[in-house]
Amino acid sequence: MNCREFKQYLQPKEGDLPPEAEDHLDTCDVCRTLFEGEADLASGLDQLETSSSSDSSELDFGDLQDEIERDRGGLATLREAPLGLRAMGLALTALIVAVVLGTWFLRPDFSHYPAARFWGTLAGFVGVGILTSYVGLQPVYRSGPSRRTTVALLLLVLGYHLAVGLLPAAHTADPFYHMGIGADLLPVAAMCLTYGIVYALPACVVGWCIQQSDRPLLRRSVLLAAGLGTVGHLGLHLNCPIVRPAHRLIGHVLVPFAYTGLYAVSIYAFDRRDGSSRTPPE
Repeated sequence: MNCREFKQYLQPKEGDLPPEAEDHLDTCDVCRTLFEGEADLASGLDQLETSSSSDSSELDFGDLQDEIERDRGGLATLREAPLGLRAMGLALTALIVAVVLGTWFLRPDFSHYPAARFWGTLAGFVGVGILTSYVGLQPVYRSGPSRRTTVALLLLVLGYHLAVGLLPAAHTADPFYHMGIGADLLPVAAMCLTYGIVYALPACVVGWCIQQSDRPLLRRSVLLAAGLGTVGHLGLHLNCPIVRPAHRLIGHVLVPFAYTGLYAVSIYAFDRRDGSSRTPPE
């Protein structure tokens, strides 16, 4: 018996193999490996069928129906677009918001603000925002970032925001330098914090629409949230003329931290309520 003739015995069948097939297995390593693999698969399927029938007499198709519904409609079309197009859509949304509001409410102390620091900080926001959003929008069939990679990226992004907030005041010549101090520190900072969160909402909505799962992996979602929070901090950098570090730490830097923390908690709570964590194992 040759390998071509032996193929008929690779399908699971009842009973023992005929003697000629047994002889072929003894002499052909390839067919023996294939046959053992088929046998293991058949055994595993039998155990799964037995376990399923003993655990429940009725299959629950709720999750399957949810997946089918998520694959329909306009959102499915958006989420099936290539990564480059989805990332471009998110970047374009952030750019439109930044241009419109940045032009409309351009910080009144712009003439006193050092140009190199202004544009350098802005470029840093764009860089960390693109990096985290790109990782967060990766297709679901690709393996997600490891825990170590996620922590490293978060430290990089949030560390950059913190470093910007800790920088000394860019100038003292503009009257706005004297705003938001003393008893006015927390109220004014709270207004900026609210403004930054609202500023990033359009990008947040677009990010949710183009992420390829309504139940996203926690690590990718946290990184995407950090990128979306960066949009809010960028907006405050364009609009807010108060340059004191205390104000910026409370009213500006907390925006990406708030987005990252709230998104992580909400996804984790959803997974716990749903009965299983979708965080990828190590």
